[in-house]
Amino acid sequence: MAADDWLNIPSTDKAARINIWGPISGYLISPMLNIPSDDYALEFDVAILRYNQSPDGTPPNYTNPDDQFAILIGDGFSWSTANIVREYNNAGSEYVLNDIPVTGQRVSIPLAGHTGRIRVAIFAGSTISNDDNDFMVNNFRVGIPAQVLPSPEPAIALDPLSGFPVLSWEALPGASMYHIYKSNDPEAGYLLLDSIDGTSYILDQTEAKAFFKITAE
Repeated sequence: MAADDWLNIPSTDKAARINIWGPISGYLISPMLNIPSDDYALEFDVAILRYNQSPDGTPPNYTNPDDQFAILIGDGFSWSTANIVREYNNAGSEYVLNDIPVTGQRVSIPLAGHTGRIRVAIFAGSTISNDDNDFMVNNFRVGIPAQVLPSPEPAIALDPLSGFPVLSWEALPGASMYHIYKSNDPEAGYLLLDSIDGTSYILDQTEAKAFFKITAE
């Protein structure tokens, strides 16, 4: 896997990406992690897009019954199918690969039963040439699952010094990170713009119209 723009959108944060176009596969393997209690969970964002296409571009190829996306937990020295804790495929798995949206999906896997020293491996692969899709992983986190917090109410005003529009919101008690989403439609199509730990964000003033929402964790 290599680093690339999240959701193939230039100037966004970087994510891990592998392009699946034929009999090819790859792993993203974490450093050694020490899991102190059964309360911990593994969390990350995953998306599948057509090669080099953003969510608004050409959709992924969905005629790929051989493709597989899996999460494994082990000692990091040897890996086998016994290490798989969740698998996404299009061949009867409980988790359907083609259901992963182009806009990204948050994955949360409880680590109960995996206390102690572990490594996490994220695998993506194909066995035949039948598609050309980008598998992406972002915002990898291991810890106590983030508590569910209400969504802050954003406001927009012009910065008196730069003249640029600034999106701002009130800080929420217990929040350590805010995720900013943007869309051209107030009812749908919101894409992750950025994730920050502050409560204000300078916007691109060249856009004629945009809608925003904020989530917190």
